[in-house]
Amino acid sequence: MSDLLKLENIIFITQSSVIAVGWCLPKAGHQALLKVDGVLYSRISANQARPDVNDHFKVPQQDLTGFRRTILLPEAVLAKKKATFELVLEKDGTEVAADSFVLDIAKQSQLENLIIDYDDNTERLASRHCWPDNLEAGLTTVILGVYNGGHYLKAAIDSVLAQSDRNFQFIIIDDASTDNTRQTLLEYRKQDPRIELILKDHNAGQGHAFNSGIRAARGDLTCVMDADDFWFADKIKTVRASFEANKDSGLYALYQHGLNICYGDQLSHEPFRSCLIEGDVINHARKEKLRIPGPFVPTAGLSFPTEILRAVYPIPRAFRICADGYLTRAAISLGHAKAISTPLGAYRIHGANNTIDNENFKQERYIEDILIPQMNQFYRANGIYVQLPFTTRGRRSVALNRLNPMQTQKGTYFANTSQRYFQSLAEFKDIHKGRRAFIVATGPSLKVSDLDMLKDEITFACNKITLAFDETDWRPTYYSIIDSLVYETFDVDWSKLPTINFFPEDLRAKYGFLKDTYFVKNRRPIYDGDQRIFEFGEDLTQGAAGGYTVVYLMMQLAYFMGIEELYLIGLDFSFSFNNVSDEKTVKGEAVIVNEGEVNHFHKGYRPDGEKWTMPRLDLQEQAFAKAKETFEAAGRKIYNASRATKLELFERADFDTLMAEKQKDNDSRVLHGDIYGGIIQAQYISAFEELRVSGWVTPKPASVAVFHEDKFLFSGTYQQEGIENGSLASGEGIYVWSASGEAPIKTGDTIKVVLRFRDGSVQSLVYPVETQAAELDLKLAVKELLTRNRALQRQISSLNEEKTTKAK
Repeated sequence: MSDLLKLENIIFITQSSVIAVGWCLPKAGHQALLKVDGVLYSRISANQARPDVNDHFKVPQQDLTGFRRTILLPEAVLAKKKATFELVLEKDGTEVAADSFVLDIAKQSQLENLIIDYDDNTERLASRHCWPDNLEAGLTTVILGVYNGGHYLKAAIDSVLAQSDRNFQFIIIDDASTDNTRQTLLEYRKQDPRIELILKDHNAGQGHAFNSGIRAARGDLTCVMDADDFWFADKIKTVRASFEANKDSGLYALYQHGLNICYGDQLSHEPFRSCLIEGDVINHARKEKLRIPGPFVPTAGLSFPTEILRAVYPIPRAFRICADGYLTRAAISLGHAKAISTPLGAYRIHGANNTIDNENFKQERYIEDILIPQMNQFYRANGIYVQLPFTTRGRRSVALNRLNPMQTQKGTYFANTSQRYFQSLAEFKDIHKGRRAFIVATGPSLKVSDLDMLKDEITFACNKITLAFDETDWRPTYYSIIDSLVYETFDVDWSKLPTINFFPEDLRAKYGFLKDTYFVKNRRPIYDGDQRIFEFGEDLTQGAAGGYTVVYLMMQLAYFMGIEELYLIGLDFSFSFNNVSDEKTVKGEAVIVNEGEVNHFHKGYRPDGEKWTMPRLDLQEQAFAKAKETFEAAGRKIYNASRATKLELFERADFDTLMAEKQKDNDSRVLHGDIYGGIIQAQYISAFEELRVSGWVTPKPASVAVFHEDKFLFSGTYQQEGIENGSLASGEGIYVWSASGEAPIKTGDTIKVVLRFRDGSVQSLVYPVETQAAELDLKLAVKELLTRNRALQRQISSLNEEKTTKAK
């Protein structure tokens, strides 16, 4: 019967899941069934064989059905420590042939470090239950892929085993080597139990090998490595320290460090890259129209939070080589890059390299035919609004990572060039908890000068507020639109709108291409007879309720984001019209043909002849009442701060008074030229040989960089926006920044922090490096800083009075 079917192997991929591998020759009327302890798990359909499966099993028949099935073992099977797998061939319910495989789970668990051949099926099985149960904090996973390692493999392995931080999991994947690589690995495995081997039975390339390692990774930090490179002794220790210092922020998705070049067996002091980049790399590349985000160091200098690798898994099979190109470009779409300038290893250049000094490597083909298409596919599949190339050149060009970064990046550092990328609507939950915000409606009482005073506020705006952009530098934090008659007649370049957008789900087909755009499901309206029952969407992941106005959507957005005090401006709640059409919208609403614009803040808001929807103010007010009830039940408040309004539902607030209080708080800030801010601390942490600098500033700078004796050390990132409950009006407009990295300095040296602003201005702050001390509370530090500078506060007030007088 073995000439009809064969159950070749059962391969463990985790503690509770296996791959069943085999083949069968079903004829007409037959079906093949895969069972575990008599329970049917899968039907094997005919004509599923792939050429590589046929070749592997050496079965030439054209009607062969080769299969690999991933099976999650139930608790009952695992408890028995033994399972019987059966491959059965049936016709009309009668068994024709069978083959079985008895799996000794208890014995297999003793060999858990020897895993064989992860296949495409497991790559597609990305559900959480196939990962190791929990990532182990403090454990670093090292993934090394090798194919015919030859002369340099032992040096690579030895450099990992010699690490000063010995708490690591070492996964080595042999990609079906044909030399003595496997024998070498088995010998090392006997010497050190931290080594876990994955021995593949057919060659599938670097990306496929790394996928195997990612699936088996147990540490919360993963370092990747090639078999011809090597690390210095403190590599893991140093990267781990940087990871621990930054992991709570959730900001960094990639860590890279310097590498020296090793020519054959000769180690040099020549760096692989003269400078490393860090920060919001993908948005910097988008802004500068750089074709490929980067450049990065090679594989041996890269590390990732393991959760990031799980998020970008699997690496497509197209990356048989240069899989680091995929990992880096995928990771930076989920977070920022962190750079450690110190060389922590070596990149070896030798005759067998795939990319460096190798005429057989077609770099242009790799970029154009593999990297760009595969990355775009990843971005589309994950709802990330990035598409390469960022420029529309109709010709092929060399990759940026082959050019001088000083020329392509216009400097050695850069910081966040846009707002944070969010992967889903759920990530906006409570991001502004306890803060205040303004909803900007477009009524005639709104003044463009009001917008100038809202520059540092959290603002929600809508519809044709963009008409004010030529007259103000203010831009809303969030933007929404729901009325079809508005967006169909709205002539605006959406791709250049510098906001985060929230649109209803039915606009996804029209605006799904836009970056930083999120689509909110519409809740089905509820009626009691003909009476509309209004809801309020507290959790927008479950959808937003309708309220006959885009303002109601913005109220729900503000609540979802945790806003405590919500102020309405420009909500006049009054309309004049004299020409109602017989036309109805698809929802049965009356349509107005505009004549003479008097209902909005801008005379060009709606030209004569443009159609708009009859506002239902009665229904809007019912919806607003539900919003008021929901806010107040949660201890929050909505105020109407419009200059002129007929909506009396909400408590009134005076907009000018609010802004005057804000200006008073602005006057308490420390003055450095035209910049308010200062350095809070600059400490050298000797245990990590690391300099840590933090400070605060307003307005928001485009970048923060730290220098020592005019030598660039590292760049900073925004740690938090706003310092709440202090003397700075809840921190509105204050940006706290921090920067850290290895630095060849000593206590008492002076550092310089350079702040660059979007208008091209540059401001420097000089500060002495202090001895190591306990971490400072940023709120208290700023408060103390302000207390020490009362004289400067008086100077600020005087200067502001002078500016006001000159303006008049």
